[in-house]
Amino acid sequence: MRISVLAAAVFGSMLIGSTTVSGATYSCKINSLDKIGWVPETVFFTEEKGADTVHTLDNVTFAIGKKTAMAKVLVNNAKRITFKWRTPRYVNREQQNIIFSIKATYLRPKKLLILYVKPEGYHNDGTGRGPCVEVKKDLNKIWK
Repeated sequence: MRISVLAAAVFGSMLIGSTTVSGATYSCKINSLDKIGWVPETVFFTEEKGADTVHTLDNVTFAIGKKTAMAKVLVNNAKRITFKWRTPRYVNREQQNIIFSIKATYLRPKKLLILYVKPEGYHNDGTGRGPCVEVKKDLNKIWK
């Protein structure tokens, strides 16, 4: 199941014309450690200081639901922030209903994002990691 090819092209074109935000927004290029096809290639996230949620945008969630996701912050300290979100329901070619659970940890000193992606109810999960840079993008206005 390869969700990312077409989604990456559409997703990338939607970034044109976005504006600045009040929180810190990061763009992360993820290198999948597995070849299963559902580890996002690109993850954006906006962290508002003191908030218990993180606004996320990735090519897998966007390909399925055509919108951003709100992630729940699990850990937030000087060294890292860990947050988790779920994709909308996805029906594949075999008519299987799949919801992906995505957990991300951003290691602040290393500027590195580590992802763990699990299709709920299945045992074939995926992992990925990649560098992040701070960008001036408003995730609320990317596709408006």
